[in-house]
Amino acid sequence: MTHEKGGQGMKRILIFTFLLFAVLSVTTNAHAVIIFQEDFNTVATTIYGVPTISGTGADNNWYGVRFAPGSGTIASDIFTSPPNSSLGANATNVRFKDDAGILINASTAGYENVTLSFNWRAYLPLSSERLKVGYFIGDISGFASDRTIDLTTGAASWSNWTTLLSSKTAAAPWLYSTYSLPGNEDDLWLAFWYNSGDGNSRYPLVGNISVNGDLIPVATPEPGSVVLLGMGLAGLVSRKFRRKTA
Repeated sequence: MTHEKGGQGMKRILIFTFLLFAVLSVTTNAHAVIIFQEDFNTVATTIYGVPTISGTGADNNWYGVRFAPGSGTIASDIFTSPPNSSLGANATNVRFKDDAGILINASTAGYENVTLSFNWRAYLPLSSERLKVGYFIGDISGFASDRTIDLTTGAASWSNWTTLLSSKTAAAPWLYSTYSLPGNEDDLWLAFWYNSGDGNSRYPLVGNISVNGDLIPVATPEPGSVVLLGMGLAGLVSRKFRRKTA
């Protein structure tokens, strides 16, 4: 009976070692994930104000911003609109003017190979005006109750952002741009704004914003190390059983 119990014990050890090897040998492979997506799902009419889920039917709650001096309120210089046949067919979009724009916190923590993509064009652009897109890593605070903030000065002013795009906006056609973003950042901000000077009647159109990345793989032991670990455990338990059956 003692010998039978010892044999059963060794079988359990071998099964345990095999399962340990199987579990620890599984590697979590990187695969593409949509981290953030926005197509500004507005109703059939233009809606003024900062894009939010409850206010304009956006997919996310954005913030309004001004990076250069402008007139009027920031919220009044931002509006979301449905597709307009006169401007070319495209998904719903956000528009902003007079040095205003939109920004959002889009954490990339846990991701690598992160990219930002979006569609854009303009309405009545001047050669001196630019659509600017960039990112900032760090804290941004001090938003007003209408979710707007003036960043014409201070630690988060545009000179401290990393500029991805600064381009004269073409009247047509719609353009598609994609850029790399830093991965594994807890506090990453994205901004889209129009450096327009006195451009109260001109604005860019931005839509189909998407941030994608690969999940950072979970580190696992090398198979050889797992085998050695399993053999070591088997040896220890085997000696224990031999002492019990002696």
